Amino acid sequence: MLDAAIVLLTGLTLWTAWKRGPNAAVGFAAATSLLGPVWLSREIFGQPIDIRLAVVGAALVMYCVHRRSVFRARPIALDYAMMALVGVHLLSDWTISGFSFGVIVRAYGEWGLMYLAGRVTVQSLEDARDVLPFVVVSASALAALAMIESVAGINLFETLVGARPVDGTPRDAMRWGLKRAFGPTRHPIYLGTLLLLLLPWLVYAASRARRKAGPGWWVLTPVLGVAGILASGSRAPIVAVPVLFYVAALLRLPQWRKPLIGVGCVAVLLTALMPSLVLEGLHQWSGEKRGATVKVDGNDREFTATLNRIRILEIYRPAMNRAGLLGFGTEATTGFPLNVPVGPQHIGTLKKIRFIDNAFVLILLRFGWLGLAAFTTVGVLVVVNQAKMAVAPRAQGRLFAATLAGATAALMLILMTVWLPKDFCVLFLWTAGATAGRYSRFEQKFQPSLVKAQRDDPPMRAAA
Repeated sequence: MLDAAIVLLTGLTLWTAWKRGPNAAVGFAAATSLLGPVWLSREIFGQPIDIRLAVVGAALVMYCVHRRSVFRARPIALDYAMMALVGVHLLSDWTISGFSFGVIVRAYGEWGLMYLAGRVTVQSLEDARDVLPFVVVSASALAALAMIESVAGINLFETLVGARPVDGTPRDAMRWGLKRAFGPTRHPIYLGTLLLLLLPWLVYAASRARRKAGPGWWVLTPVLGVAGILASGSRAPIVAVPVLFYVAALLRLPQWRKPLIGVGCVAVLLTALMPSLVLEGLHQWSGEKRGATVKVDGNDREFTATLNRIRILEIYRPAMNRAGLLGFGTEATTGFPLNVPVGPQHIGTLKKIRFIDNAFVLILLRFGWLGLAAFTTVGVLVVVNQAKMAVAPRAQGRLFAATLAGATAALMLILMTVWLPKDFCVLFLWTAGATAGRYSRFEQKFQPSLVKAQRDDPPMRAAA
């Protein structure tokens, strides 16, 4: 099944390259491969390769040899931040485990491949419009199948390719009287976050449809996307939806900016002053069972799925303090239990807390403070670059940029409640690369000092 899916999507990618050009083909590969079940994979050089990486990797090879391929090679700060993240990955694993070719494959596959795919796919707003239909179809299909799974209790991906491995949450988990949909991902929160990152594309599609520049049914796609997020039953992506639109409103509604900032400050202040009330609300919202406890520093502490995020910080604090600049490496932080120094009093507790549901903590343990700084910088620069494009008076696609900034800002908040699995990490990296591609062009157009530099350094044809 895996081989057949890869061959089919690769063939369709080549057909798209022939009909619509290499940029659209890479975008087609990235968008449609999101429908591939993540649990189907095969190891190459000791690294797991799933449908997404295989198809997008093949698309990039095609891009390198296509006669119409153009890569605007002038790097920007976001490119350097991603290079730093890949470099820290290599340096950390080589320092701790020794040099191996597999580390290069893993670092490129985990961070570089999807970023590069986004970088070559979207080098202008016109490129984004070219791939918009592919993204809309994939996102709409994911959302619709999520709703079917939530209401009917049937995961069509499992029906076609076999059951997914259980990753913390049982495949028949319920919330609010409905099945929690996980679609082609391994966990409902992964699906909800994936759809959240796709929501700006659906909003942009709806705006295009209202201007008669797209099919009429696109007007309904944002509602469909939000419904798919609700079908996941995951609180973090659901709460992130208003955060997305809040950030977008800040950027696109200057007349409302002051009251919006005031509302945001009040919300943050109330959360900081009354954390117990917020936690109680989250417990009641999800209907979590209470009464379980775990040992933290020798004391019994209440333990729930919500409180797990706090207990992680308490238990892994000794290891975080000793992570240093390069952390403990990939090998030490893969699987369970993690091979990192925690207090001996926490060994028993870790049998109950099996996951580090905080991407920043896990990246710190894996790659140290340098890795955490590089990763955080990537996320911040995506938000900043999209925000600049959203507020530029003469720029096109400002609503699209504003919602992408909002989605990325919301993702950075979600990552305090979940680690960074490939299920949605691939889309985040693709978004980051697309941001760099479009912002590089934006700088050249709207900053006169760069216009002359662009004339002196024309786009280069991609080379293998």
